[in-house]
Amino acid sequence: MPFHLKLLPSLITVPAIIIMLVLGTWQLERLEWKQDFIDTLNARTNVQPISLPTELLTQSGDEFTPVYLEGMFDHSREVLLQNRTYEKSAGMHVLTPFVRGDGKGVVLVNRGWVPFEKPGQEYRKDSLVEGNKRIEGVIRFPIGQTSFVPDNNAEKDQWYFIDLGGMGDVMGYSLAPYYVMESKTGSDDVLPIGGQWKLTIPNNHLEYALTWYSLALILLVIFIVYHRKKT
Repeated sequence: MPFHLKLLPSLITVPAIIIMLVLGTWQLERLEWKQDFIDTLNARTNVQPISLPTELLTQSGDEFTPVYLEGMFDHSREVLLQNRTYEKSAGMHVLTPFVRGDGKGVVLVNRGWVPFEKPGQEYRKDSLVEGNKRIEGVIRFPIGQTSFVPDNNAEKDQWYFIDLGGMGDVMGYSLAPYYVMESKTGSDDVLPIGGQWKLTIPNNHLEYALTWYSLALILLVIFIVYHRKKT
C-alpha cells in the first residue's frame, strides 16, 4: 500500500513524538535519581542516633537522621497541630519547645499523636516530664502549607501546618530551622504516641516513563494509519 507523507500532519506529529520520547527518557533519569535518594534516606535512618549537631543543617544532607539531645521541655508553651491521624483515628500532634542543655538554642519537638477527645495535658500527665531529659528522634524540615490545608491562626491557637517562625513568635522562642520527631517510647496507652513519621516517598517515574513512551507509540501508529488511508 503506498505511503505518502502529508506536510501539516507531519509538522504536528513528528515534534510531538520527539517531545514524548524526551519526556519518557527524562522520567527514567528521574527514576534513577529518586531511587538513589530513597536508598540514601533508608540508609540514614538505619544508624544509631547521634548527638544533635550544633552546626547548620540541611534538608538534603540531614533530614531523617536519628539524633538524641538533652535539655528541658517547656510544656507551658506547647501547641497542637490539627488534623493528624494515627491508625485511621483522627487527632492532633503535640509540638513542644525543647531548650537544649548545651545552650545551643531551642528546638521544636513533635512529641506525638493525641486523639481529638483527649487534647489536654490532664490526659498525659506522665509525659509532662520536668527537668533535664534525654530524648531521641529524627530530624525533619517543615514542608509548609500545601493544597487544601487551611491557614494557621495564631490568635486562636489553631495550627494546621508547621510554621517555625510563627510558632516561635507565639512561644517566645527563636526556634531552630528544623524540628525533631520524637521516637515512640512507650505503649499506645501513654499519650502522646511518638514515632509519628514514615519514610514513604513515592517513586512512580517508571510508570510515567512508560506512559510517555506508550503515547508516542500510539501517536506513531495513528500517524502511519492516517497516511495509508488517505492515499
